[in-house]
Formats: sequence, C-alpha cells, structure tokens
Amino acid sequence: MGVARIEHETGSFAVVMEGLDRIWTMRHRVTVPYQSVISVAWDVHHAAAGPEGIRFPGTGFPGVITAGTYWRFWGEDRVRSFWLRGRDPRNCITVRLSDHAFDYITVEVAHPEAEVTRLTAAVQEHQRGG
Repeated sequence: MGVARIEHETGSFAVVMEGLDRIWTMRHRVTVPYQSVISVAWDVHHAAAGPEGIRFPGTGFPGVITAGTYWRFWGEDRVRSFWLRGRDPRNCITVRLSDHAFDYITVEVAHPEAEVTRLTAAVQEHQRGG
C-alpha cells in the first residue's frame, strides 16, 4: 500500500498507482512532461512533515496513508500537490514542477535513491535534447 511506479515515456514520465492506491488517490496516473520538472529529490523531512492544505479528492489515515490532491489556497504561496505516502516517509521522492497542474508530487516508491537517479538522468537527457 502506498507505493507508486514511475514509467518513463517519450518526453514525459507517469506516476502510476495500482490496486487500492487508485481508490485512495482517486487517480490511476499523473503524467508529467520532463520540461516541467524543476527538481527531483529524496527529501525525507518534507515527506515526513506531510502536505499542507485541504485534501480533495483523496484519503488520509494518520500514520497509515496520505493520498490524493492537496490544496493550499491561502497566504502568498498557493500550492496544489499530489501525495501517495504510506507509513514510511524514507521511501518518498518529491518532484517539484512548473507549468503543470501540480506544484509538486510526493510519492512513495520501492527504491527512492535509484528512482531519483533515474528520473534526474531522464530529465537532464531531455533538456540536452536527447
């Protein structure tokens, strides 16, 4: 529960939810063009702190799962984020975005360090025109 799969496509990647995670997040995938990626990080502190704002749509059980779209629409920084985090924030990666429906995506993956390396390499290759 709470583990997303990253699929690389031509010019973009997709965060794919499977099984019950589709119900918890109310989505089966989020597609992101490589050109929208600002950064990719394995940020345990960010993942542990959890999202700010109102969850809609999605699911949340404290200490079990944080899933779905979160909106923070007050203050100077208005933020829309997507989360799929199970019990262990150490397995989460965060992708910061521009010109996308989400400002950032934080998801739990099976191998966070390897996924950050793979996703960063794909973004850099796309930026070089490869």
